[in-house]
Amino acid sequence: MNRAQAIDSAISLMKGALQQLDSVNETGAAAYLQQAINELTGAPRPQTVEQAEVLLETPEARAILERHLACYQIAIE
Repeated sequence: MNRAQAIDSAISLMKGALQQLDSVNETGAAAYLQQAINELTGAPRPQTVEQAEVLLETPEARAILERHLACYQIAIE
């Protein structure tokens, strides 16, 4: 298995794990897993509030935001 195949396989496994975590409302771990997926897939990082708002206009993006907010909430506590 080459590097690209290994990364694709890892992303697939992480997405499956993310679905399982979401199904039991495990937001803290899901937030970190989502961040890892974003890093590997090169997901865009908004640079302005306007860019962030555009990216958050989907249900999937809202779920990602909730994961990240949960992550930061855990870090604060």
